[in-house]
Amino acid sequence: MIAPAHNAPRQQHTISIVGVLLTTVLLVTPGVVRANPAQAKSVVVLPADATQTALTAPKQQPANRPSSWRGMRMIGAVAGVHVGFAVWTYFAWYAGQVQSDTFLIRDEGWFGPETYAGGADKLGHGFSNYALTRGTAQLFESAGVSRTPRLILANVMTMASFLIVEMKDGYHHGFGFSWGDMIANFTGNALGTAMELWPALDRAIDIRLRYVPSDDFVSRVAGNAANFGEDYSGMLFAVYLKGSAIDWRFTGRAELGGILRYVNVGIGYRALGFKPIRRRLRVQALSLRIALDLQAVLEDYVFGGRNSAPHRFVHFASEILTLPMTSKGVHLFEIRRNSEP
Repeated sequence: MIAPAHNAPRQQHTISIVGVLLTTVLLVTPGVVRANPAQAKSVVVLPADATQTALTAPKQQPANRPSSWRGMRMIGAVAGVHVGFAVWTYFAWYAGQVQSDTFLIRDEGWFGPETYAGGADKLGHGFSNYALTRGTAQLFESAGVSRTPRLILANVMTMASFLIVEMKDGYHHGFGFSWGDMIANFTGNALGTAMELWPALDRAIDIRLRYVPSDDFVSRVAGNAANFGEDYSGMLFAVYLKGSAIDWRFTGRAELGGILRYVNVGIGYRALGFKPIRRRLRVQALSLRIALDLQAVLEDYVFGGRNSAPHRFVHFASEILTLPMTSKGVHLFEIRRNSEP
């Protein structure tokens, strides 16, 4: 049975907060210079005068900070992201809410038209775990952590963060622990791990969110501005195939690769009229999407492969977000439900 709208549980996906926190951390993090572990060591014998000069000359400061300091910065950044997430969830969903003495479990359904969010909440959980897993793993990579340990750490920290929130839901009236949310969380973790494990898959596919605050959210922003994570009417989830991943020589016109590398084609999903205000008319829509690959444009014309802090900021943001006005869709299929809110 679907819970009434006023009792619908507040879902714990971090759509915008994850992007803001991770990209801010990436922006302020210093560039990473990787040392070559295979560098050969040699002994050089200097003449007496050269030795004296070397002993008396002022010592030169290293151009880069020690790797241990860089590692500490990155670990602190990762901790800050997850602590920031915990603080945000408290103010978005739990501040002032009535707690329960018993552990509540709620079955919310999946994508049914009578569910409280039309399935957008499940996509939100999956996307948030995907983004947080990848962002955490890339922060550890910048600290020099090898692939297997950083992926394990990223998965454990992300799953723990969302498990804690789900457990808190279980002890709050009107909320409730959801196994469906947990499945969506694990799915997002798996997708993020797969992208980090297989660079070819990462180069071929983007999983992105486009978010523009809905009129319903803006009209109620004074009530709880922190809860933008449930503004599902303003969200579009999409999976894109990147034009740069296709070898256009099979068409006999290889020059197409120079133009279409900046074009993404994909499938998008929206749930309108469910949240933040449940409307009489509710729409679930699939669309064929065409989008600008902003990441490819910036790589080619702005950053040129540099490993600077602004570059890492933009690269990660364009990996998970679609800017407004950079995509266009054509409806493929939709379900319209006109009933009591």
